[in-house]
Amino acid sequence: MNSNVLNKSGLLCLKLTSHYRNQTKFILSRKEQAEGETLEVKLRKKQLNKNLDLGSFLLDTSGTKYYRIYHYNEDGHILHAVIDSDTGTVYKPNSNGYPNKNLSWDIDQCIRVADWKGYYLNADPVV
Repeated sequence: MNSNVLNKSGLLCLKLTSHYRNQTKFILSRKEQAEGETLEVKLRKKQLNKNLDLGSFLLDTSGTKYYRIYHYNEDGHILHAVIDSDTGTVYKPNSNGYPNKNLSWDIDQCIRVADWKGYYLNADPVV
């Protein structure tokens, strides 16, 4: 287990959580400006401010070879990314929960460009 990779994985989770919360607050404020303070917006804001777990990205270090980042939302948890615990390579997960070895990224690059929706884990477009 590489402690440097563990620290960077934690930083990635913090960045993803921060990005989710900031974008959600921005969307709610724009919706409030357009429609006024509706009950839905009011409840969503209250829920976001009261429940700090909502939208959080948490690191699961129980695996021996891989760390897993889960996104927690109203519907439960979703596997967001898989990180090699030795090399720090970040993978987009397959549907079965294992890393997609065809799409890999350096963890430092992921920390710089990460977005909560996971677009940074997709392949670069072919021009």
